[in-house]
Amino acid sequence: MYTGAGAYPSLIAGNNYQNLTFSGSGNWTLNANLNATGTLAINSGTLLGNGRTINLKGNWVNSGTFTHGDSSVIFSGTNQSIGGTSGTTFYNLSKATTTADTLTFPSGVTTTVLNNTTLTGGAGNLLSLRSDNIGSQASVNISNSGTRSIEYVDVKDNNNTNAAAVLCTTNCTDSLNNTNWIFAMSISTDP
Repeated sequence: MYTGAGAYPSLIAGNNYQNLTFSGSGNWTLNANLNATGTLAINSGTLLGNGRTINLKGNWVNSGTFTHGDSSVIFSGTNQSIGGTSGTTFYNLSKATTTADTLTFPSGVTTTVLNNTTLTGGAGNLLSLRSDNIGSQASVNISNSGTRSIEYVDVKDNNNTNAAAVLCTTNCTDSLNNTNWIFAMSISTDP
């Protein structure tokens, strides 16, 4: 756990953690790529991404401030969630899996991806995109300024607040209560 009120140019205990928590009014800057096998929680204060990659196997909890600084966040665990009382703006966000899995978004705040978005499952093993409150839409702003790689997903209770709809054409399932998503039907060319 990091606590404090100052400006910290690096994480003193290195860059590999199980659970990682930030509390206090301080500013912590990543000076190398970060690996966390458990939850990364910004309870208060500011975490500065500084163009680094965060590889997270646990959950993301943001109740403080995350300043992406053109960083990438890779969700590489199973059944992960994004939560907290503050909306999070990611620069690049990735969750790619070959086994059935779930990524849960918060319904009370907006999660934004400014550049590249990768949300992919595998054939017969979809990545489910869900709200943390069943029946209430999660607010997700998936930018169209970068690359959108979204396929083999099952989407439910999701409101894409970006002006450009998400076009999901490769093995995508509309499990209802989605806004600003276009699910294209697969057309077979076999006789």
